[in-house]
Amino acid sequence: MSSRKFTNQFSCSRMLLSEHGEQLQLQKNREEEEVNNIPLFDEQQYEKFNSLLLQSLKYGLQIKVTVWRKDKKSAFIGTVDKINPLSGNIKFSAGKGKKKLVRIQAKEIIDIEQLNK
Repeated sequence: MSSRKFTNQFSCSRMLLSEHGEQLQLQKNREEEEVNNIPLFDEQQYEKFNSLLLQSLKYGLQIKVTVWRKDKKSAFIGTVDKINPLSGNIKFSAGKGKKKLVRIQAKEIIDIEQLNK
């Protein structure tokens, strides 16, 4: 008899107030916009990104990596220290002089440019 009491205790909390429903819809729309702001790339663009990342890793090539984080673009200039292809993590030394270690997810990258030849 006591188990039935606890089963129905929270059944009234299943209802959503209209304000809560609106907030959920706004959050869902924001998440969709975030996904839509990241450009889609073709195979050639992925190969170019991969080539520049590997050249930076092997030869210390200076590159500029532009990423999409927290609803805005951020750019880092430096060299790649390590690439983990399984997790998609890239360790990147950014800045001049005292280098700052930045962790970048491959899915965040929206552009990579070569700085020096």
